[in-house]
Amino acid sequence: EKMIIATDAQTWPYGNGIERFEPVMYLSDDSLALLDAKPDVEGLHLLDMCCGSGVQGISALARNAASVTFSDMNPRALQFVRFNLAINSLLRESCEFCL
Repeated sequence: EKMIIATDAQTWPYGNGIERFEPVMYLSDDSLALLDAKPDVEGLHLLDMCCGSGVQGISALARNAASVTFSDMNPRALQFVRFNLAINSLLRESCEFCL
């Protein structure tokens, strides 16, 4: 499955005249390894905790999960999730977002 996932860069210039904010986690090796595992999620209702860019939940929706609740304490993360769902044509009513 091909996906487009937007997120913050792995390194980010904190401070230095730029307003400080909490960056959204980049796609790490751990995230990529979880994508490779591809568990069977068809028809399941899932929770993507500390979702960051939402890559795990988005992958599950692409593999026919019934619904995904995306949760993160960073409001920017949920903005990335909504954007990533939209650019992958997976934004659905079955998606929920929790701060």
